[in-house]
Amino acid sequence: MAARALLEHIFVHTCGDKGNFKVNVDTFEKAGHLSQTQRKLLDTVLEAGHATIHRNLKPSNHDLGTVVDMVENLVELLYVQKDRVEQLKKRIPPRTKT
Repeated sequence: MAARALLEHIFVHTCGDKGNFKVNVDTFEKAGHLSQTQRKLLDTVLEAGHATIHRNLKPSNHDLGTVVDMVENLVELLYVQKDRVEQLKKRIPPRTKT
């Protein structure tokens, strides 16, 4: 539940609240923040969360690590690397015309 809540916060913070979780994920993907591959992986992670809550799945420590890794990767990309790359871009000298 904590991972899902954090993901929803990321989606809403990035693209605004579209009213429900699925629409928020769809909007986040359509805005270009998730590739098709990332979306498929994220859907599996989210399904594991649903199964844990509603269908008695007992994820292993390894499974929990996978969930945390997926969330960490999104946080890293959107909140850490994005700022670093923007700063790098400012330091790159322009090309000269030849």
